[in-house]
Amino acid sequence: MRAVDLIDLAWTGLKRNRLRTSLTSLGVTVGVFALTTIVAIGGGLETSIRKELSDGENPLRVVVRPGFGKVQRGTLEVEGVTDPAKIDRLRKSMTKRRRGGPGQMRRSQLTLDVVAALSSRSHVVSVRPLAIDRFKIVFGEHELDGALSYGLVPGDERWNLRVIHGAKVGEKPRGVWLHEYLLYRWGYRTDAEQATVVGKEIVLSRPREAANIAASLSTARALGFDINLDSEKAEKLLARFRAAMGGTASVTTRTKLEMRVPIAGVIRERIESDGFDVWEDSLSTQTDMFLTQAFAEELFCQVPSNVTRGYNAVMIEIDEIANVRPTEKAIKHEGFQTVSIGTILERVSQATALITAVVGGLTAIALLVAMLGIVNTMVMNVTERTREIGVLKAVGATDRQVRALFLVESAMIGLVGGVVGVGLSLLASIPGDIYTRQVIFKVSRYNFDGSLFDYDPSFLVLAVVFAVALSVLAALAPSTRASKIDPVRALRDE
Repeated sequence: MRAVDLIDLAWTGLKRNRLRTSLTSLGVTVGVFALTTIVAIGGGLETSIRKELSDGENPLRVVVRPGFGKVQRGTLEVEGVTDPAKIDRLRKSMTKRRRGGPGQMRRSQLTLDVVAALSSRSHVVSVRPLAIDRFKIVFGEHELDGALSYGLVPGDERWNLRVIHGAKVGEKPRGVWLHEYLLYRWGYRTDAEQATVVGKEIVLSRPREAANIAASLSTARALGFDINLDSEKAEKLLARFRAAMGGTASVTTRTKLEMRVPIAGVIRERIESDGFDVWEDSLSTQTDMFLTQAFAEELFCQVPSNVTRGYNAVMIEIDEIANVRPTEKAIKHEGFQTVSIGTILERVSQATALITAVVGGLTAIALLVAMLGIVNTMVMNVTERTREIGVLKAVGATDRQVRALFLVESAMIGLVGGVVGVGLSLLASIPGDIYTRQVIFKVSRYNFDGSLFDYDPSFLVLAVVFAVALSVLAALAPSTRASKIDPVRALRDE
């Protein structure tokens, strides 16, 4: 029997019961459609997130945050207790309350010394403290207590594009750029009205008086620094504060920052064409006013408690991409937290891969159900076509050819179901993307121009092959049974 004859017989056999064949193929179609669509959505999510996060981002940047260092044991005295277990528990309690971290873990702060040490590390080409601060600002009859400020690097074109009035960032090193929304809240609604504030002065002051040296010592203890108030240690700490504040601090006096600063310009809200910088735009999302980086650091360090606590975050840049992960690992080992585009993308990949695997596994159940349908179809075919099998064997068909006949029939069912399932999935992506873009825009006012679906051509082929393979596997037992039918008994079958 030639291959073409085998295929023709198989196709004829399937057409005899079109309803049963169609329903069986429909089961395969649904399974392949669901599996292909789920995997495509998982790939589309990962691709879209990667594109949004990495578009224009510098992969060499790493953000360092305070963390918890190595375990410190046996440094706290417990009086009047002899039980070792109780002593250990009390030490843990004392450590948590005095250092604010997990049991016996010292807080790692991004102090000025630490920032200097980061800049001297190998492979680190630049270090930028993210100077985020709060002030009370007064402008004529308007004031805002707790206004959030953010330091900008002069000459950054992304921020210069957002300056709608006044000087570019850095042209006035000791000026302030107000956010357009702050001016809107103060009654300056139009661009023309907001432009009138440029060149005028605002008054910057602290929401509360800057802490004196005693308050700073208390803050240092709360953060985990074991400081005794003997004269030598107090003098050393006082000298450090004096150096940071230009020699103006003293043990008994309080320093209250209040200064008049010119309004250098107005910065608008970010729009889509600006792109999205993960660090800059995330950390400055609610900023009321912007300062140059050097000016922001200067004002930040005028408060002793800021010097004690250090910065909330520091951005470093590594020389080569190959050195990013090792440098991150080394900084983490010292007790700090780090995050970079690379680590974010790695976590995104892990999360989407896990979700896709779980949902895809559940979806594969549909293919298993379709496999049972193929088994049922093949069993019914063998039962109904016993006489036909006898005739084939009587005219010379071998057991192997009879088995191949039913395997080809099941392969056809899998092929048709797989191809149709993949085709439906591709078609479904069109209305799926339209609906997704509408929902995203409605929720976030963001024009998403990507696709929720990411089809890998090799996976589409694999999905069809998988459907055919499952169909053939499901038909193995019925086809083997058909090949072993006795032709004499089959011809007697009515």
